[in-house]
Amino acid sequence: MNCSAKSLLLFFLFVSTMCLTAQNKALELYVATNGKDTNNGSIEAPFKTITKAKKHVRNLIQNKLNSDINVYLREGNYVLNNTEVFGLKDYSENYDITYAAYNNENVVFSSGQKVNGWKKSEFIEGMPENAKGKI
Repeated sequence: MNCSAKSLLLFFLFVSTMCLTAQNKALELYVATNGKDTNNGSIEAPFKTITKAKKHVRNLIQNKLNSDINVYLREGNYVLNNTEVFGLKDYSENYDITYAAYNNENVVFSSGQKVNGWKKSEFIEGMPENAKGKI
């Protein structure tokens, strides 16, 4: 095999390897408390809610998903107004779909209502003596 044939063969092996690597790279989507659900989900323009990310992932699944997906949640407190349910529409037989904190950032999901104006009660009818000042 002459030098140019070897070079051509090496070139095709390199291109084939790059194509396979590109096909196996997971799609990355991002969610951040300062994002917007009209964004594209990139690290520079993250979604605001996990609901939007989930809808985007469902759309990708329906349109012939061709790679794994990692949805990264950036640090912050995510207030959920409704229960977030994942079902069969959020699943792919051929590819992994992962939701995780980005680089081990502190991500908190919370729901309910914030209550203000609490103060300790000095006395409630029938309250045991040892509970006074603690409620």
